[in-house]
Amino acid sequence: MRLRSHTATGWAAWLLAAALAMCVVATVALAYSLMQIRDNSSWVRHTNDVLRLIAGIERAVLQAESGERGYLLTHVGEYREAYENAKAALPHAIDELATVIGDNDEQQHNLATVRSSIEMRLAQLQRVVELAQDDLQTSLAILEQARVDLLTQRIEQGLSTMTKLEQALLKERQRNFERSNFTAAAVATCLVILALASGCVGAFLIERQRTMARQQASDNRLRELQTELLHVARLGTMGEMSAALAHELNQPLAAIANYLKGSRRLLQDSSDKSAERIRNALDKAAEQALRAGEVIQRLRQFVSRGETEKSNERLDRIVDDALALALVVAKDRAVAVSLSLDPSAQHVLVDKVQIQQLLLNLIRNALEAMEHQTPRELKISSTRCDDGMIEVTVADNGPGIDPELADRLFLPFMTTKSTGMGVGLSLCRTIVTAHGGGIQAEPQPGGGTAFRFTIPGAAPS
Repeated sequence: MRLRSHTATGWAAWLLAAALAMCVVATVALAYSLMQIRDNSSWVRHTNDVLRLIAGIERAVLQAESGERGYLLTHVGEYREAYENAKAALPHAIDELATVIGDNDEQQHNLATVRSSIEMRLAQLQRVVELAQDDLQTSLAILEQARVDLLTQRIEQGLSTMTKLEQALLKERQRNFERSNFTAAAVATCLVILALASGCVGAFLIERQRTMARQQASDNRLRELQTELLHVARLGTMGEMSAALAHELNQPLAAIANYLKGSRRLLQDSSDKSAERIRNALDKAAEQALRAGEVIQRLRQFVSRGETEKSNERLDRIVDDALALALVVAKDRAVAVSLSLDPSAQHVLVDKVQIQQLLLNLIRNALEAMEHQTPRELKISSTRCDDGMIEVTVADNGPGIDPELADRLFLPFMTTKSTGMGVGLSLCRTIVTAHGGGIQAEPQPGGGTAFRFTIPGAAPS
């Protein structure tokens, strides 16, 4: 599965890289095509401007000749005015055309020839207009010379040559413009198709990655469940063994208690100065032997039936007993214990043995958490809630709980200890739930962890 995941991830990376590269190439091609369209469009407008200016020069030459002949024949001022307007417009039109065709050497040469012919023709026309009817013979001679020199035909031929050349350029540039449009459209179409294909591939790869992630999570959960089932199987076997052990241990524990009581009676008549201390030690040993038997019996009943035998107990005594047992392992480590038990919340309706075991687990966990801490501070407090429950808090100043483990802290088989089975806190939650309460862990503002649980309160007996 892991190999397939890595292979799929590799293919996904290659496909995305290839799609990105193609998108970049297509984008560059589209940008180049758009630039070509812009350039070709500009050249088409340029050619149209040249043709417009050539046509304007042709009209101006024709208007000048028409005005000159009309004025010569009729001597009417309107014809001379038309001639003068055309004469004034021609130099400006020629200069403008020269500017526009500045990039075309052939057209510049043609325009230079046309300009020379137009200047010669305008000089003839000006001479004819000035003489007019005052010297008709000279005017006619000038007109005859113009016919012989073919100036008008040369002007028309030069402008026609320029027009044909520009028309040929216009056709070529229009073809380039259309070709650029087609290329841009094709590139844009390919880019759209490529984008859609990349999107589909990307969506497929993302969904595949999600599916593989879900599959991986399912596989991990399956392995966790299999591990838990193995734990459950072992605990089932241990439950059967513990029932047999409880039965077998009760007899030697009872025998130990009887031997201790017998030893105490033997010491009653002794006059030894240490006899009293020995009798006290024997009493405590007998008490702990009986308590061990009671713990085994209660836990056996709880595991087998899941029930609790509740009675009205004093919370301070339960806490004292649990502390006495837990602090035995902390004799070589200084621990500052702070008790803050609410006097109005002393009586609780609980199974004494189970709550002792609950407190014992929490206190031992706190001591282990503070193993490398200096100083070590253990705080146990209680308070009455509005709903009649009693809240008990066991707090330490250890390093605290890893946030990643906080949500799974009370799950079965959840442990950070190499030698632990992960049932301590799970058992605590089971005991609290059996008493109708709840349990939670919270980080301390100054560092450490506080475990809070609730148990039913009771009226003083």
